[in-house]
Amino acid sequence: MQPHDDGRHSRNMIGAGQQRIGKYTCYKRLTSSKMGESWMGYDPQARSSVIIKVFYTGLQAGSDAMLQFRRQTEQVAALQHPHIARIHDLSIIPSRNAEGPIASMVCLVMQYVEGQTLADYVQNTARRGSIRPGSEIVQLFTSVSLAIDDAHQHGIIHGNLKPTNVLLKKEGEERSQIGEPVVTDFGFLKLLGTDTVTASPFYLSPEQIRGHPATVQSDIYSLGVMLYELCT
Repeated sequence: MQPHDDGRHSRNMIGAGQQRIGKYTCYKRLTSSKMGESWMGYDPQARSSVIIKVFYTGLQAGSDAMLQFRRQTEQVAALQHPHIARIHDLSIIPSRNAEGPIASMVCLVMQYVEGQTLADYVQNTARRGSIRPGSEIVQLFTSVSLAIDDAHQHGIIHGNLKPTNVLLKKEGEERSQIGEPVVTDFGFLKLLGTDTVTASPFYLSPEQIRGHPATVQSDIYSLGVMLYELCT
């Protein structure tokens, strides 16, 4: 993955009413707010669906904070684990209005995972008053834990683990009836300083609540909260 920051791409900004970003076609808006949106997209070269997340940020394209964001994005994109969502591409587009509140538009192109989130699963099973067999919960949680361990082995902290950031992939003859978990939305997105990236206090470790940076232990704490929620 090679990040782009060529201003020529600005003519394809979604805000201008067009539905293309670079080579990607945006054909279905999934979420939208003042500071960002997400789209179902299509990659014509790979002939596959993708998720395109757009963030409007006050960070300048060449600022130290944006450079740090790019570095961390590249680190996560380099991970090749079956239970971590792949990052395919990154575009950083300077705003045409240098004096406005939005200095850049960041476009993150990610693997499309068809299926519900772990949060949806927990809510649906709670509504029905039932839970999956313990063996399936162990299998699911083991897969998530191995994905996070792989990130840790590469010096990457997730920092924002919660059920909404675990997708349950449903395709083919999956081993688990729940779905194969895929971890997404690493906490480095908060570097953009937008309100589209929020943490759930319930899953944050005590040190994160106190304002300290996330650590390996922080991710382990969040995993423990998620496991407790799955089993109760």
